[in-house]
Amino acid sequence: MLSESQQDPPQTEQAIIRAYLSRHTAPARQAMRAKFEQAADPEGLPSPAERARRVAELRREHYARIGRIGGLARRARERSEGAAK
Repeated sequence: MLSESQQDPPQTEQAIIRAYLSRHTAPARQAMRAKFEQAADPEGLPSPAERARRVAELRREHYARIGRIGGLARRARERSEGAAK
């Protein structure tokens, strides 16, 4: 077992985990960004600022929808587990 002085501080461990996840999820994040940009601006007409605004709105809607679906699933699961007891 490592003594406290030999252990990594929690901040360092968290930074390592964030860096690892960032590096390994970058392709997926880039693909999602491209998907939202294509949906927001299929013809390439709006200005970059307008495109960014539209992309941000599509992302908000997407993640809100996912959150809503997850909440409905959790509530349904809790009701079915409560009824099974």
